[in-house]
Amino acid sequence: NRGPTLEVTLAKLRRLNPRAQVIALSATVGNAVEVADWLDAHCVVSEWRPVELREGVLYGAAIHFADDSDRELEDMGREAAVSLALNTVAEGGQCLLFAGTRRNAEGLAQRTARALRELLDDESRERLYGLSMQTRGESETESGRKLADCLRGGAAFHHAGLLGEHRRLVENAFRSGDVKVVAATPTLAAGLNLPARRVVIRDWQRYEANQGNVPIPVLEYKQMAGRAGRPGLDPYGESVLIAKGDEELEELMNFYVLADVEP
Repeated sequence: NRGPTLEVTLAKLRRLNPRAQVIALSATVGNAVEVADWLDAHCVVSEWRPVELREGVLYGAAIHFADDSDRELEDMGREAAVSLALNTVAEGGQCLLFAGTRRNAEGLAQRTARALRELLDDESRERLYGLSMQTRGESETESGRKLADCLRGGAAFHHAGLLGEHRRLVENAFRSGDVKVVAATPTLAAGLNLPARRVVIRDWQRYEANQGNVPIPVLEYKQMAGRAGRPGLDPYGESVLIAKGDEELEELMNFYVLADVEP
């Protein structure tokens, strides 16, 4: 947890130089006023976003949004996360898929790549083939081989277990638009600026030792949801959780979409 480290560092800086100017920025902090009081600072709050964010929950073939509107989707016959990704690409957008573990992110990218190949034109396939061969040439690891296969289908995965050059290749290929879908672990949401038209949060529970599967914090959900919408490229951004039933739909809407971040 970086919180205590940051707190001690700020306290030491303020003691060494009481006149030092401190500017703190956060997109998701839940107790901004309290932090501002501690720093003897002025709290400025803005709800402005360069691209409108719509948060919702998929159940069946429709995304249910916080404003009680629904969006019906076509071609939802595959795994929900894969279908959402394909729908995004078919509409001209890019998609981030968040999975709870590295293994799940890799598997999701592989399944998406197999389905996505048929949507690619010849020019895209040629560029992706070049990226795939570059990846193979840089490493003989199992993850490297999996990534190379995914890239040929226009998808990729991103997690801390990848080589640094492979992570950078995926990031650059996604920014350029060559890679249409990236499946990642939640760490990507906190450290990288890789916006996409649609963000799909497939796993909202995480295994914890001695506790089993526990819901992720609202803060973590908001960090992932906030990646939706590319300024200057997308008319809107969508974040989507996936529900398996009516009860879960209501639960996800109340506990995440409509919820405030923990202090």
